[in-house]
Amino acid sequence: MERRRTAEPDLRLSQVELRRLTGRLLQAREDESRRIARELHDDFGQRLALLTVEMDLVRRELPEAGGMPELLRPVRQLSSSVHALRTSSTRPSWSNSGLGLRSEPFVVS
Repeated sequence: MERRRTAEPDLRLSQVELRRLTGRLLQAREDESRRIARELHDDFGQRLALLTVEMDLVRRELPEAGGMPELLRPVRQLSSSVHALRTSSTRPSWSNSGLGLRSEPFVVS
């Protein structure tokens, strides 16, 4: 009985530490996800913007390139998709799933 009584505080400390580490892990995952999304958005966004401008210039300089609007449409759609990906990844992925509420008791500052 004495052994159990002395082990309980150690168990509580271990649980607190586990909760703290779990919170740090979740935060690190979210930070990494945001960083990757930002880098992808910046890189692809710049390249798609340049491609759109160059295609538009070709269309203006070569009127006989009548198919350019059809080529520009998917590029613009892709650009919008990249932007939407960046926007959706700025929210923590667990915030919409309710995990934030369930994990809150495990996160200790």
